[in-house]
Amino acid sequence: MSFFLVTLEPDGKGNMVDVPIPDYGPYDKGSDAAKHAKVLTEKLGRKVQPRRIAQAADWRARQAQRLADGTLKPLPAKWDVKPIKDHFAHLHADDVTNIAFTENDELGVIDRVTILTAGRYLSRFYPDLDNDKRNKLIAAIDPSGEVYYATTPEEITRIYKEGPSSCMDGSKNFNLPVWPTAPYGAGDLAVAYQVNARGRIQSRCVCWPAKKQFGRVFGDFQRMRASMESEGFTYIRTDNSVDGNSSSECFDGARLLKIPTGRVEHEYVMPYFDDIKFALDMGDHFVTALEKPEGKLGASYITTGSTAGKSDMYRWCPKLKNFHPASHFRHVHGVNEEWCQEAINIHGAQCEVTGELWPYSFLVERDDGSLVSPNCAEGDKPKAKTKKRGRPPRAPRISGTHADLVIIDDPIIRAADWGDAIEYCPIEPNININVGDQFDAHAFNRHVSATLENVVIDREAMMDFLRSPSLTETIQQQHIDRMTRQIDEAIEVQVVGDPFVRRIRAA
Repeated sequence: MSFFLVTLEPDGKGNMVDVPIPDYGPYDKGSDAAKHAKVLTEKLGRKVQPRRIAQAADWRARQAQRLADGTLKPLPAKWDVKPIKDHFAHLHADDVTNIAFTENDELGVIDRVTILTAGRYLSRFYPDLDNDKRNKLIAAIDPSGEVYYATTPEEITRIYKEGPSSCMDGSKNFNLPVWPTAPYGAGDLAVAYQVNARGRIQSRCVCWPAKKQFGRVFGDFQRMRASMESEGFTYIRTDNSVDGNSSSECFDGARLLKIPTGRVEHEYVMPYFDDIKFALDMGDHFVTALEKPEGKLGASYITTGSTAGKSDMYRWCPKLKNFHPASHFRHVHGVNEEWCQEAINIHGAQCEVTGELWPYSFLVERDDGSLVSPNCAEGDKPKAKTKKRGRPPRAPRISGTHADLVIIDDPIIRAADWGDAIEYCPIEPNININVGDQFDAHAFNRHVSATLENVVIDREAMMDFLRSPSLTETIQQQHIDRMTRQIDEAIEVQVVGDPFVRRIRAA
């Protein structure tokens, strides 16, 4: 049997009546109730006594009378859902944007009410309401505290364009088929938002309604966080700064729409991620993840679109065993695989008859130094004049630390530091090609002729290479020609611009 505490107070008719003390109890044992009654008597300066709940007056009649005579402020007329029996729900006396109600019989006896926001009250006791009805009811209690949810790409776009300032707001100009935030509208994530008394969007955040999670808030952080948490959502961040989350404080497993930009293959519309690390490619959509996918054939992913609102897909290269931009992959004959451009630079080359890509181990080098596929080499006569091409020294790589210096990093052929220019395989002796110069790549290919006289040689590096016990061939003109082609291929891969007129730049 439970017990509660009362004070004895006059009722206006000269009678002393029990008035429950709502802040204490109920108590399972009478001895506990008596002990606390003694302490409160001394604290309050008036008599406090324990009572059995079973002997209490009718609390339901008391609450009904209070609602009827205006002691309790009723919910507004727009709150047109069927009342919960024995709740006697009303507006809280100290904060009319919250709902006060009697949660159970024992709390009713001691006159204690539970206080919830309108949104949380609806979530707990009216879970089947549709979103529109729910929003109208919340607005009837607290217009500025109401949380709305944008779920479609069109709704989400409007909230970002018209809402708080950010890198994705309406002041930006994105040359994309849709607004960068449209991928959020795939069905799992939503954008929660609030409006002020003037109807303007005052705050927003990305959330996951099914998992009751929400992330970084833009706008009125305190009000938005309080409203979201009152509706049962959990804030997944350490703080609300741009760096206020960790690898584990992100949305994991949510779908995103897969929307190509239509400009470059494997380039997709993607927003700036605040609470997403990676998005795995699932074919017709993406799924958010905490880590990159497992390295295997066919695996691909995408990252944040940054402030540009777009991002390139990355896919697994079976040759280099790593992820590389998906737009750089090409089919390689002989192994029937698609390799990234870096793998092609290092491990393959084009057949100079068909233009097909083949691994070096498949290519055959003719007497004239040209590289051809096995199919093209079959007609060569006599057979003795063809030889299988082994893997050459590592293809040279272009690197540099500032805009006016490029280093060709190869164990044999290196370009020295010539200040504002580099000199290598010149079209004619003593012609310098400055970083930033434009040149016709096809004309350059036709006129390149590398000899020991017009290629800058790092003598010490060359001698170290010659002393290498693994070296089985001498430096001959064919070798120089081969290295020249490799240098040219590396430059073409790493420069930017039109494929016919290219621009050299430092890495």
